[in-house]
Amino acid sequence: IFDANFSPATQAKVVENAVTEGFDGYLFGPAAAQPGCGLWERLLKPTGKPVVSIDIAMCGDADYTPGLAATLTMQGPAHFDEFLDNAFASCEGECKVAAVGGFVGSDLFTYWEEAIDKAAEKYPNVTVVVDEPANFDPRIALKKIQDALLVHPDIDIIISSWDDMTRGVEQAVVSAGKVPGEDVKIFS
Repeated sequence: IFDANFSPATQAKVVENAVTEGFDGYLFGPAAAQPGCGLWERLLKPTGKPVVSIDIAMCGDADYTPGLAATLTMQGPAHFDEFLDNAFASCEGECKVAAVGGFVGSDLFTYWEEAIDKAAEKYPNVTVVVDEPANFDPRIALKKIQDALLVHPDIDIIISSWDDMTRGVEQAVVSAGKVPGEDVKIFS
């Protein structure tokens, strides 16, 4: 396992190292779509080995880049749009929402933010009162949501772009003396 830690620059180095190792195939999770495409074209594709792309579509393709053995997209624009539409549609009357997402500047965070904007526009009864990055870290999500609930104790819904962060979200809700799912809906 070569971990780029969500850094395209680090990913370039680890892909070079992985290709040098000469594996029989590669699972490749681009840190960002455009640099990932370059790594696919320049380093991975020439190996002739099967490459499965995970998480982020690349090379300007919406879901599958030709030449890959397969693509597994767990999160992307369509996923986030549907997810947030469902969360915001659950509001009866006026609702206040807090959101925690991934790393600022990453493609996933951009998809997340764009989906929040679309859902907020579609559902004018919903107000996003807090929207913070939590870097896919449950400890950061805990702190961000604790702070959010202190400032806005009447938050109705909390949305999280990653299940692991949701552990911190739930802990913050419980710490605030609220019941998850009853006092505050949590969508992840």
